[in-house]
Amino acid sequence: MPVPRNSKELQRLVGLFTYYAQWIPRYSDKIRLLAAAKVFPLDDNVVGAIKVLKDDLSSAALGTIDEKLPFVLETDAFKNAISATLNQQDRPVAFFSRTLNSNERCHVSVEKEALTIVEAVRKGADFLTGRHFKIVTDQRSVAFMYNNNNHGKIKNDKVLQWRMELSEFDFDIAYRSGN
Repeated sequence: MPVPRNSKELQRLVGLFTYYAQWIPRYSDKIRLLAAAKVFPLDDNVVGAIKVLKDDLSSAALGTIDEKLPFVLETDAFKNAISATLNQQDRPVAFFSRTLNSNERCHVSVEKEALTIVEAVRKGADFLTGRHFKIVTDQRSVAFMYNNNNHGKIKNDKVLQWRMELSEFDFDIAYRSGN
């Protein structure tokens, strides 16, 4: 999870922390600096608050995997990075993120979001192979591209290769607004 470089990225990060607020002790006190930040690059106090929130989230919210519960893989792509959260019952059990290389940064946003799903499934393959799971993306067109009902409608070779790679997994994909 990179340090936000503009207000839109900061809003997304605040939204992520808000989504998991119930597992972050004293959340409202800790989010204040982020919510009040208006100047970029962020000062050291705000960057420190982000680190504290990330640490609290990973230690307080990270649950153990229950083999009986279904997985939900939530993905998101940013200008310079991709990230995903593997959840069970709205509780994270694993996180994944990485920065994009120079070639990947040139992808259009749809391809970045599609790549994020492929990378996240690769990272979570040990948990996801052989079981049905759900993928949630904030990119409607990616949900369409990876929907198993849309055979033959995709013309992008890169996305077709990614679809082939994902074909060994049993998943449903859903769109959820990024707002």
